[in-house]
Amino acid sequence: MAKAMAALDAEIAKASGAAPRGGSALRGACRFNRVLVAMTDSEGYKAGVDDPRYYFRIGDVESNLAPPSSDKNQWFEKCGVRLPNGQSVGTLKKWKWPDAFDGITLEMAVLARDKLAEMEVGKARESPQASDWFGNIVARICEIEMPADKKSKEAKHLKSKVGAILNQWVQNDWIRCAAISDTKTGRDLKIYVVGDGDPKDV
Repeated sequence: MAKAMAALDAEIAKASGAAPRGGSALRGACRFNRVLVAMTDSEGYKAGVDDPRYYFRIGDVESNLAPPSSDKNQWFEKCGVRLPNGQSVGTLKKWKWPDAFDGITLEMAVLARDKLAEMEVGKARESPQASDWFGNIVARICEIEMPADKKSKEAKHLKSKVGAILNQWVQNDWIRCAAISDTKTGRDLKIYVVGDGDPKDV
């Protein structure tokens, strides 16, 4: 059987004109290749999952004269199912990346923008590492309770969620990223300022 399969592989490679390429011949002959990509620890923090090893997505290896796959960002979760006979088997189910804006309202955006307008320039830092990170205020307004342990998985996940909210508000021009000169260090500090857009107009 193994010899028959090897012979078949050789014939396919020969027909594709890629016989000299060896083991990559079959892959190189394909118009479109996809690979299963495991969720990274960083993605796990952002998604807020307990164990990223249970999740993976379909990714593109390369495409050859083929349009991008609409399925390339599909995520799946590995889970167990108990059969009627009592046996447990491993299976897959589709998994959706959590939406950072679940529970976030326009009223919260209005409050955050108004608060930013009242703050002294330079007190709404862009860096999540700064003690006066504007995201801390946004978290309180959006009723996102940040854990005391700043290094925990939950803290990293929630920081990422608040960061996604801030990035979207920047894209809407409700707030903007700017830089001011720090006289103490002689360096520029990245901060948030009010943008021209207004969530009240939405």
